Amino acid sequence: MFCEQVWSRIQPLLKETLNHPFNRELSAGTLDQDVFRFYLVQDARYLADFAKALAHAAAIAPAPDDAAFLAGSSANVIVVERGLHERYFARYGLTGLDDIPTSPSATAYNNHLLAAVARGGFGPLMATVLPCFWIYEYVGNAIHTEQTGAANPYADWIETYADPGFAESVARAKDITDRAAATASPAERRRMVDAFVRSSEYEWLFWDSAYRRERWPTVSLTA
Repeated sequence: MFCEQVWSRIQPLLKETLNHPFNRELSAGTLDQDVFRFYLVQDARYLADFAKALAHAAAIAPAPDDAAFLAGSSANVIVVERGLHERYFARYGLTGLDDIPTSPSATAYNNHLLAAVARGGFGPLMATVLPCFWIYEYVGNAIHTEQTGAANPYADWIETYADPGFAESVARAKDITDRAAATASPAERRRMVDAFVRSSEYEWLFWDSAYRRERWPTVSLTA
């Protein structure tokens, strides 16, 4: 199966993702609040393009049931995940976010999503969006099992991605992707593998760039 193949391929990357200082400190509740604020801003902007990619996948899905799931997922990104962001925004008093630029890595990931929409092909698009579902479930569940009951300021984030309902959505997205791969040509399946791996790499880069509060190195040259 396609999902088994690509998941096996990224095992070293998954290990490094889980062991990244951002996720280690998130799990311990010690992540610097300024780092998490920076992450929230980047993630809110990413989710806007992720929702667009899911909506496009819904529009070109061969099966009506899959189209309905993907359309619902696009709506959930806006309703559920943006709701999570807004709660944290309120907690941290985050307003006037335009003065925080989208980081280079976040910009690249967003463009990767939109390029998959522009290139066309249902299978490659599903392979592009799947890591955001799957890796967040993987990290969320791993972190959730480490919780000791002590108050963690990031508990809402952890619970969202360790939720059984989210796991059901991940399973459905994997099933859709496997079925798309089963009918794909060899060339299209290679595109799917490449898209999945690159999105997985961007997931690591996204957390890493947030941890470093990555800035454009050319900012002083364009001010």
